[in-house]
Amino acid sequence: MGYSVELLFDKVSEEKIRSYWKLLYEQGGGDFMHLKGGRPHISLAVYYSEMEDIKKLREVVQSIFSEVKKFELIFNSIGVFPGEERVTFLCPKPSVRLLSIQSALYNEIRRQGIRKYYWGHYKPKIWVPHCTMILNNEIDMHIKGMEILSRDFETMEVIVERVALVEFYPFNTILEMGLL
Repeated sequence: MGYSVELLFDKVSEEKIRSYWKLLYEQGGGDFMHLKGGRPHISLAVYYSEMEDIKKLREVVQSIFSEVKKFELIFNSIGVFPGEERVTFLCPKPSVRLLSIQSALYNEIRRQGIRKYYWGHYKPKIWVPHCTMILNNEIDMHIKGMEILSRDFETMEVIVERVALVEFYPFNTILEMGLL
């Protein structure tokens, strides 16, 4: 269990990413995201379940995102986080807007003193923006999934329309709000 602050996409883009999740599932290239992945997203901040001040985090999200406008991202490549977790993901083309939003969120989290139980991979100088496609499958299944994605993935533009604060697994939306 844990908590995350997630950027959500327009309906068409969300459905396209879900179709990739379904393809991976149907062709034996990864099942987690299709079965339990929640909504397609980019996580900006993640906490372990021990995080106690969800109310304060909710207030930070509302404050930071009350003035954020919708924006476009382009997913133009596929990446991998190696190791036991084995995550394969879609990479957005880096943008100043995306990086500054994530940095502003992290800085406010620090200012509010809710850094305890924060996942270190989400600190601004370390964070790699990504949309998870394959997670925690056995290596053979994971390699097959990477082959499927490298064959079928096409560059896609998405509109970031919403932000959510969610509890995961299973997914439970604590807060969701539209961007301007």
